[in-house]
Amino acid sequence: MAYMVKRGTAYDTELLRSFDAMVQQVFGSAGVNLSPFPAVDVREEADRYVIEAELPGFSREDVDIQVKERVLTIASAMGTEDGQGTADASRRRLRPFLRQFSLPRHADPSRIEAAFMNGLLIVTLHKQPEAQPRKITIEVAN
Repeated sequence: MAYMVKRGTAYDTELLRSFDAMVQQVFGSAGVNLSPFPAVDVREEADRYVIEAELPGFSREDVDIQVKERVLTIASAMGTEDGQGTADASRRRLRPFLRQFSLPRHADPSRIEAAFMNGLLIVTLHKQPEAQPRKITIEVAN
């Protein structure tokens, strides 16, 4: 005999909320964040791939980008930034993160560029020349 489970009931929703609250209580104080950070957009263009990561509050020096065995890693270490003034000035915590991306087959690992401006990191992965589209002219046949 098969059992049917009805999903989407108020009971299921309340159970999930309770579980989420429990996870936040247990892991929230330890600084664990279960959502992916930073927010990242990835797009493919004709001659390159572009990764844009939103890193508000970070500077260029806070971010480390590496490529090893066709895996691109964007990471930062935990840090704090002191406000100007006395010891009881506000402090801002920069949250640590690590995002990894497998390089697409046509990406050229030797031609990766990165730029950082106003909290936005833009990583450009150029495609290998043979992977780029090429226009073929059609000759007139006799």
